[in-house]
Amino acid sequence: MFFLSKSYKLLRFLNRQPGPVLRAGISAIAWLCTLLFTGRLVLASGVFAMIWRKRDLKRGLRRVAWFASRSRLRLEVVSDPVFDVSEGMSLREVQATQAFLEGRRDTSLRGAMDLLTLKAASLRPPMAMTQWDMGMKEFSSLANRLLAEPMAATPPTPGETRERQGDFPVDAAANALRDFADLFPNTEIPWFLVSGTFLGAVREGDFLPHDYDIDLGVREDVSLQDMAKRVASDPRFSVIGTTDQEVLVAGPDGMGSHSTQVLLKLLHRDGVHVDVFAHILDGVELWHGSQLHRWDNKDFALVPYPLAGISVFGAADADLYLTENYGDWRTPRTGFNPSTGTPNLRIVHNLASLVLFLKRYALARQECDIGSERIAELMEEGGYIMREGSEWRFNPAVFRQDLRRVT
Repeated sequence: MFFLSKSYKLLRFLNRQPGPVLRAGISAIAWLCTLLFTGRLVLASGVFAMIWRKRDLKRGLRRVAWFASRSRLRLEVVSDPVFDVSEGMSLREVQATQAFLEGRRDTSLRGAMDLLTLKAASLRPPMAMTQWDMGMKEFSSLANRLLAEPMAATPPTPGETRERQGDFPVDAAANALRDFADLFPNTEIPWFLVSGTFLGAVREGDFLPHDYDIDLGVREDVSLQDMAKRVASDPRFSVIGTTDQEVLVAGPDGMGSHSTQVLLKLLHRDGVHVDVFAHILDGVELWHGSQLHRWDNKDFALVPYPLAGISVFGAADADLYLTENYGDWRTPRTGFNPSTGTPNLRIVHNLASLVLFLKRYALARQECDIGSERIAELMEEGGYIMREGSEWRFNPAVFRQDLRRVT
């Protein structure tokens, strides 16, 4: 088996927006491969549209790789066990993928994770509560299968791995940051450094060599849509897309949802990605996130820091902010995972986020990783799982309660 390893160069290629000729060729090959792997035209057409019309090369090719690994050929080229193949799929595509998997009859943990992912994707608000409850019965059964994964007696024998080299282009990142500062003067929009970019500025005085992008933040009164419009008229950047965070809300008419725009993704002409996170005040907490994650920090004031030869803003109490995000932030860790390793991480109140944490829990148990305990704690804190004797069980009632987790 050959696995592609994660690197900045690989991500840069997958996130690129190729010209029409190359895009047409890749789209056609991806369409043909998907049709061969699945035998379903709707899935092949979905991959084609993802690459050609939506210009999302990364997600399109990851889908093709996912179908290849689940096909009868079992072609494993990417090790990505928590990838959500249903992201961006229509309901018809989700149903076609479910039918495709039925023919595989995979009883392994991976098969259970796949079925849970697709079941979650098929439960799309708004919907009547009776319909929701019916869907929750199957979802609960699959979720409990993952929660019942036994802890391995010993860790699996590690395969041959290569230490990731520090391949983040810090000079190109500096150019991208300076161009962003020119496009959005801090005197007009008080944007600030967050996450790994702020960590690099404080600890290294530069960008982290093992980073993948530039992380910036704005307060919730700044419109990400207005920022995207300004970027669209500037040749130095292009808009990759925006991300909404959906929160499920139970009401008298059934299951509904509320969406908040939380992320603007940009691409600099030098190939560096810039993520701009909306920071939303919820009581004393200032949170930012994605569709699947939420990170909470104590509200903070801003003070200037030097980075890339310019003055930029960051949290005034750098130690508090970085400790909330990383714990021991002074010790470099090249294998850090923001999806599980951050102390201030929270589960978003939607099924896709919950499924991600259930997958990570089961995989950690399979690998004899005590980090599974932290993941279980997060799910228990949110009310998503509860103890039943000595076992964890999924709590479907958490979605029936109108918890008003909407900021």
